[in-house]
Amino acid sequence: MNYFTRRRMGMARYVLYKNRNWENTYPVEEIQTAFTAGLIILSILLILFFYKNKKRLSRKALYETAGVFILSGLWIGFKMLNTTQSIRAYYFILLVFGAAAVIQILKAAVRIMIELRDQKR
Repeated sequence: MNYFTRRRMGMARYVLYKNRNWENTYPVEEIQTAFTAGLIILSILLILFFYKNKKRLSRKALYETAGVFILSGLWIGFKMLNTTQSIRAYYFILLVFGAAAVIQILKAAVRIMIELRDQKR
């Protein structure tokens, strides 16, 4: 067994250990449900805010809002279609997708607010 195979097996064991540890320590299902609800609510609010001011916003704001829709859908779709049994790094991937979706929501909200502020000047 070469170095890289041993290293990969060690990482797989670590991921399994972390999955088990997180499931025993934290209420993972409740956290995921709350995060999903929050993500849906924030996405809907941002999309409504965009459509309310659609005529005054640029295409960049449209692309940012579309990114919110795509990343939120990606997170929700990944959560619904996969489990820790099907993908070992399930929680790690959810964490990355969730962070990307939240960052995209913040980016889109800031862009919309800046564009609206600049038009008032």
